[in-house]
Amino acid sequence: MSSYDKRLSEKSMETVPRPSDSARGNQVRTFRIDARVRTVLLVLLGYGLWLVSAAIAAYTGYWMWRALLDLGFKLRVSPWQLRAIDRFGALLLGLMLLIFVVASESYFRRVFRRQRPTTRVARVFVAELLLLGMAYGAHLLII
Repeated sequence: MSSYDKRLSEKSMETVPRPSDSARGNQVRTFRIDARVRTVLLVLLGYGLWLVSAAIAAYTGYWMWRALLDLGFKLRVSPWQLRAIDRFGALLLGLMLLIFVVASESYFRRVFRRQRPTTRVARVFVAELLLLGMAYGAHLLII
C-alpha cells in the first residue's frame, strides 16, 4: 500500500463514538467519501440517467413511427405515399429525438452541480413516459 493510499484511507475513515455506547468507550468506524470521488459518482449517475433517458426516447420514437405507419395502412394509402410517410416520418421523428436528447442533457448535467436535480430529472422521465404511453396507445387504437 502506497503512502497516498494510506493517507486516503486514513482520511476516509474516521472514528465516531456511538451515542449509546459512549459510556463504555465503544467506537464505530464510518465511511466518509472524498469530494473528488463524490463528484465522479455524481457525474456517472447523471450521465447514466441520461443514457437511460435516451433509450426511453428512442423506444418512444419507435412506437411513434410504428403508429404513423399503422395509420398509413389503415387509411389505405398508395405504396408511394406509404413509403414517403415511412421515410419522412422516420427522419422527422429522428430529428425530434436528437433535439430532445441534446436538450435534456443539460437537466442531467445539473445532477452533479446539485441544482434541484430530482425535480428536473423527474420532469424529463415523466414527459418521456407520457409520450411513450400516448404513442403506444395510438398504435393500439389504430390497429
